[in-house]
Amino acid sequence: MGDKVSLETLPEHTHGYAYVTAVDDLGTETVVTLSYPSGQEVSVAMPWTLQISHDLCPPSSPHVLAVQVRCVSGVECVAIRRSPSGPERVPVELREAVALAASGVHTVFVT
Repeated sequence: MGDKVSLETLPEHTHGYAYVTAVDDLGTETVVTLSYPSGQEVSVAMPWTLQISHDLCPPSSPHVLAVQVRCVSGVECVAIRRSPSGPERVPVELREAVALAASGVHTVFVT
């Protein structure tokens, strides 16, 4: 596990794209491990536990191709999913984005 930071301070520690390589529910918090192309690894502590449920990972999640979490000015999360008319971007909550990452959906954080 790399440096442990909060989501609010993440942009102060690193910049660019990072892939989620692990999501760990520690009982009191959820830690998302991010790996940057430079080799830097950062662990982001979320102040809640991740309880993967049908609410967070609906049956439609197999249609989710990827998730992007932007932490530039605030936090914006978007799931890219298949639709009959082609890929579409759908806003999701941070907790749902992390749950999708935990279920194996390719997830990228942008700082």
